[in-house]
Amino acid sequence: MNWYRKSIKEYDKIKDGEYYVPDAIKPKITSPHGFKNFKTESKWVPVNSSFISEVAYNKSLKIFEIRLRNGSEYSYKGIPQSVYRNFMRAKSKGEFFNRVIKNRYLFIANRNLL
Repeated sequence: MNWYRKSIKEYDKIKDGEYYVPDAIKPKITSPHGFKNFKTESKWVPVNSSFISEVAYNKSLKIFEIRLRNGSEYSYKGIPQSVYRNFMRAKSKGEFFNRVIKNRYLFIANRNLL
């Protein structure tokens, strides 16, 4: 397999969410398929919650990250954009997270920052 076909195959795995690409790596991905607005990094957004301090959502990879007040971070894969929007609109972010996201979507990482 030549290098071009191999890179296309790896790119498709990233695009389909098979790989988790952490923000710290920030790879430069060029899209031979013409995909626009494909980003591998997400921006942390502070939320008004006694349980959760910040969240990040990567629309391209459908990865939802949550940072708790105690410093722990959790990442979930396969989160639709509609679920993220509903989370941001919820009065109680912690209740929404526990009811809708936790134990229902694929948990992919736990990083304790303490």
